[in-house]
Amino acid sequence: MTQLSTAWLSPIRVADTAGREQIRKWKQLKVQKGQGKMDSPKPTPCIRIVPTQASIATILERMFYAVEKDVPSLDGLTTFNRHLHIVTVETEIATLIRMLKSNFAQFLDIMVKAFQDEKVGVDYQNQDSINAIFNAHWNVVFGGTWTSFWQLCRDVLNGHPLRMMIFPMPDMRFEMLAKGGSSRSVAQTSCIKEMSFKLTNPKIQGNVIVQNLNNEMWKWCENEAKIAEENNDTIRDIVRRRAALIGLRAGIAFSIIENVDTFADIKPESNKENEWYRPLKASKDAIRFAKMIADFCAEVQYKVFAKPMLEKMNEVSRVGSVRKKVSVVDEFFETLPERFTIKQLSTSIDMPLQTLRTRIKRLKNFGKLTYDAKCHCYIKIKK
Repeated sequence: MTQLSTAWLSPIRVADTAGREQIRKWKQLKVQKGQGKMDSPKPTPCIRIVPTQASIATILERMFYAVEKDVPSLDGLTTFNRHLHIVTVETEIATLIRMLKSNFAQFLDIMVKAFQDEKVGVDYQNQDSINAIFNAHWNVVFGGTWTSFWQLCRDVLNGHPLRMMIFPMPDMRFEMLAKGGSSRSVAQTSCIKEMSFKLTNPKIQGNVIVQNLNNEMWKWCENEAKIAEENNDTIRDIVRRRAALIGLRAGIAFSIIENVDTFADIKPESNKENEWYRPLKASKDAIRFAKMIADFCAEVQYKVFAKPMLEKMNEVSRVGSVRKKVSVVDEFFETLPERFTIKQLSTSIDMPLQTLRTRIKRLKNFGKLTYDAKCHCYIKIKK
């Protein structure tokens, strides 16, 4: 995991170096001048690799300032500021959980929204904090034990678990690791690093639409819905939705990598809303890869979360079931004999006569009592 992240984050780490040095010098100058005597404003460079040992405020700040400025639009006429994703890689979930402590819920909320780049709002009184509403662009990769994993996913219905791709490690109890460490070759690592630098080329930018892949994944999702319906499987129906989106994204990434050397030559097009994009056509390999990822994601999520999700849903259903509220008048009705007079009740029930008459009148108006003029008594009506 460390080797992989080092390889594919190489260009981002290089780009972050200048920003981190800028902040280091500012902090050093602040110490030299003393608190309250610093006249230069705090720098806001684009730093995209964020360690887990960072406050929520820092994570949000890094997210807000992760901007590439004056990017040429695909229309060739204008420029725009493009927000980039920040990245967090943590090999131990336990470290992540210890760092979050009281901010655990806020951390999960940001991660849930980052799945589809939804907006997060920040409005703190602290003058050093950002105050803005912006899209959450954040990729988080972590590893750890199943014990730590379940601490992170303690609430299986909060939307967070099904937004993850889970890769279970093979069961290696009582086994030794292979001698020599990782089997990943230098050539493989170099290939990943080379592709990572290619994908950060300024020419590899802009929106893309891979319509044939989108159609295929829609069919995949539709087929999963039919299977879930035939088996009356609520969990499978829930799991398929985001698994299809994860598969689609994987297929788009595959398509871009396939076309990375000719991507800049693809002629941009615009839609009815005058939004510009590059049209890509997914290859058979890209489509097969997207479906494989969706199948894998759905299968693992189902295997891991189906049972706890059902248990939690049944628990919520029991606790949240609507209970009919029994009024004081209804309780009074249950205590009444089948036939009675007000005089009889007044001797057996400790209640003011006027209150007794009022309740009898209400029950009669509600259709629960009728008055029999022949015997001069009230009779309960059973429905």
